Amino acid sequence: LVARPIIRPKPATKSIMADKESAPAGQRAAPRTPRPEPRAWNPAAGTTALQNHHPAPPGFPAAVTTMKIGVNTMIWSGAFDSSIPLEAIREAGIDGIEVPVFDAADLDTAALRRALADYGLGCTFCSVNPPGKNPISEDASIRAGTLEHWKRIIAAAAEVGAELIAGPTYAPVGYLPGRRRNPDEWIWAVEFHQQLDADLAAADVVIAVEPLNRFETYFLNTAQDTARFIDEI
Repeated sequence: LVARPIIRPKPATKSIMADKESAPAGQRAAPRTPRPEPRAWNPAAGTTALQNHHPAPPGFPAAVTTMKIGVNTMIWSGAFDSSIPLEAIREAGIDGIEVPVFDAADLDTAALRRALADYGLGCTFCSVNPPGKNPISEDASIRAGTLEHWKRIIAAAAEVGAELIAGPTYAPVGYLPGRRRNPDEWIWAVEFHQQLDADLAAADVVIAVEPLNRFETYFLNTAQDTARFIDEI
């Protein structure tokens, strides 16, 4: 769901009213200086125009401001299959697709890699912890199995050339034990992500940790908590 702001007309400012009141009777106030028109983005210029519009903050490389537009293929299917209109996606000017991958064994990596090459699309993955997988389980064997599951997802991403895996990596969606997270769970989640570091580095893949609302998880609900979590990792 996307929250849309309610836009209300702004009342006249004091300075505008003062201009009107100060004008002699029967005469109009001097026109206000018009705002400069925003620069139009030229698609042919690519991301350079965007970079000029939004220069990188101090200390950040210019690449940080490069913007690409992608589409999640869950619009059409919960897996990568022939129902996804790749040609229409490319014709719409989309740069890449985000593919849901819940079990690496279910993904035809060769077919996905061919499709990406044929249509000139980039790729990212999105994923979750499926049933039976939980990085913060009290059961060490479940945590170990979850680690291996995510390593397989990372390997699949490397095989197709996906740059990033996004999702609520820290806990299963919908796992709500009716209490706040505890210190052990925090430690287990941090250690879980640290143990993926070597695989991510070898695959040249980044994990994007996604906080969720409190109806889907109790573990990470705010950007502030998520930033602290990433810092500890």
